[in-house]
Amino acid sequence: MSELNELVLYDDAGAVKMTTLIDLGRIPVGTETTVTKWLKNESKRWPMMNIQLNETDPELKVEFPQMIPPLGIKAVKITFSPSIGRREPLNITQLFAGELYIG
Repeated sequence: MSELNELVLYDDAGAVKMTTLIDLGRIPVGTETTVTKWLKNESKRWPMMNIQLNETDPELKVEFPQMIPPLGIKAVKITFSPSIGRREPLNITQLFAGELYIG
């Protein structure tokens, strides 16, 4: 795995099934839905620090760790609550970025 892809999102806590799509289904306006995914630091030697969210959609809330140790897995909660004026589907491409702490 390359240095650029050290953070990988999984559907399960055992990091077996890699997340290829975050499907929140149809959500009625005025309600919200939350899914839990699992973020893994694939580096065998270095912690991932200063993890940041790349998504800025105001109707999306994401709870995530700021640091993950080498080969560590931590829960990520993704909550979407669409407003009545929303006309576009939620499109998430690369959700997280971080820095490998080498040293």
